[in-house]
Amino acid sequence: MMQISTQKTADRIVKILLLKPNTASEISRKLKEHGFYLSVSGLYKALKQLEAADIAIRSKGIFSISSEWKKAMSEMLTQHDISPEIEEGESMAFEVSSASQMDKLWKHYMFILERDTEGAGIYFYGSHNFWIRMPDRKKSEEDFIAYTKKRRMIVCHTIGYPSRFDKNFARKHKSDTYQIHFESVPTFSHLDNITLFGDYILNTKIDEKLFKLIDDAYRNAKDDAELMRMIESAVQQKHRYKLKLERNKNKAERLRKRLGTHFVIK
Repeated sequence: MMQISTQKTADRIVKILLLKPNTASEISRKLKEHGFYLSVSGLYKALKQLEAADIAIRSKGIFSISSEWKKAMSEMLTQHDISPEIEEGESMAFEVSSASQMDKLWKHYMFILERDTEGAGIYFYGSHNFWIRMPDRKKSEEDFIAYTKKRRMIVCHTIGYPSRFDKNFARKHKSDTYQIHFESVPTFSHLDNITLFGDYILNTKIDEKLFKLIDDAYRNAKDDAELMRMIESAVQQKHRYKLKLERNKNKAERLRKRLGTHFVIK
C-alpha cells in the first residue's frame, strides 16, 4: 500500500472537491483511480483537518469546498464557477450538529449568493448576533463585516431582542454601509436567523433550548468575557440547527419590505 503524507492527501482531496462535492466513499474511489490508496481512518483524518481549517464543509455526508475559502483563494480558483443550482420556487434544506458547522455552511452560501444583491442590499434578521461571540468564529465574523464594508455592500441588520451587548456591537460595527436597527417588538420568531440576498432567502433555525441559553447570556452576563464564555458553553451542548435556502422572488420582496422600513438604501 502506498504511504502518502497527510498534507499531500489533503491537497489531493481538495483537487477532487474543487471539481464536484463528493461523499467520503466517492473521494476514496477517485483517489484509488489515480493510484492512491488510503485507509478509512486516514481519509477521515484528512477530511477532519480540512474541516477544521475551514477549507471543506460537510452536510448530510457530502463534502464540498467552502466558498469562503474560495474567496480567500480566488486568484487560484477563478476557473471554478460556483452556483447554488436552485431555480425559482425551489428550496433545499440542511441540518447540522453544531453552531460552528452551521456558520460555515451559511458563509458558504453567502459568498455564492452575494452576487445576486444587485445593489438591493443584504438583509439580516436575528434575535441576537451571537455568532460573532463564538470564540472559534469571532475572527471569521469580523472578517465578513470588514469584507462587506470594503466592497461597499449595503447591509441592513435587524436585531429583534436588543441588549446592551447588541448595542455595543452596533457602536463598533455600524457605518454608512452597515446599518443596524433594534426592534421593540420582534418581527419574526426568536428561532429564526434570516438573510435575504436578492431573490434568495436563507433561514437558519436554532432550537428553543439554545435560544433560551443565548438570550439568558445576553441578559445576565456581566461583561464581554463572561458573555463569550456563556455563549461557548451554550453552543457546545447538543442542539439542532436547520438551514433552509429558497429562491422565491415575491416572498423575498415581501420580507425585504417588512425589514426595510427603518433603512435607507442609497
